[in-house]
Amino acid sequence: MTMKKKFGFLSVLIPLFLVFLVGCSNKITQDDLKENKWVVESPEEDNPNMILSFSDHVMSMTIDIDSFVTTPRDEWEAMGEELAKTLIEQMEIKTEYSIENNEITIQNPKW
Repeated sequence: MTMKKKFGFLSVLIPLFLVFLVGCSNKITQDDLKENKWVVESPEEDNPNMILSFSDHVMSMTIDIDSFVTTPRDEWEAMGEELAKTLIEQMEIKTEYSIENNEITIQNPKW
């Protein structure tokens, strides 16, 4: 599976998460968002979950490595998967967001 396909689900999951978040509370504040790390579960088994965290105006997205399910066939594949997981753990996507009228607006992420 290509990296483009793996990250293509971001465009679907993040808006759904934000709609869910808005619908589940009366009034969203930055303090509410900053209080926790938010897990966005993937609807597909092959795709990993995302972890969102918030600061005053920046939303950070990382991939939940623990949600990867792998089945290496030999030690070379196992080493390759460990290397890939190490690299993916270091990836972080940041984007600015704002809250107005109880709606979260995000800008295009900086890859």
